Amino acid sequence: KVEAINLEGAAFGLSDRLHFKSIKRKISQGDVLMCYSDGITEARNINGEEFGIQRLVQSVTNTNNNATARGLYKIICSETERFTKRGKLIDDITLMIVKVK
Repeated sequence: KVEAINLEGAAFGLSDRLHFKSIKRKISQGDVLMCYSDGITEARNINGEEFGIQRLVQSVTNTNNNATARGLYKIICSETERFTKRGKLIDDITLMIVKVK
């Protein structure tokens, strides 16, 4: 099951005076927390099509449940790179994955 948590606001590190909304979620063994920048979902292929959230979710959900956080990271990076080929990366790419043991 995938639960999207959309937190809008300014990017981290832009100012030390910004305040951010916080949320709480219970996480259990085997759960994965993935934080990413829009550089991943907005990565474009040579036809101008975006990688998008749906492809990102598929990259994770089609993966073996035994994959480590590092393994998931490599899969997502590989899928993004394969999709874009010679396309444009119009933004920075940031990806953080935490998997509960």
